[in-house]
Amino acid sequence: MDSRLNSSGLKDSLLGLPLDDALSRWKGCGRPEPSVRITEDPKGHAEGTLRVVRVEEGCLVAARFHDGKPQGN
Repeated sequence: MDSRLNSSGLKDSLLGLPLDDALSRWKGCGRPEPSVRITEDPKGHAEGTLRVVRVEEGCLVAARFHDGKPQGN
């Protein structure tokens, strides 16, 4: 078990990571699979990388971020 993934270290180590990477770290520390909530863009855009923005007990919250060059400029 990775000692960085204790309660407070877990949150700090997962924030900002792509969702798939965060899930791998979470599972790698021996915790049961978390639930995942995804925040939606009110304008309906479904593009970008899902990144963890909040860690709650047993739950990861993710939002989409537009990584790289902006589109359409």
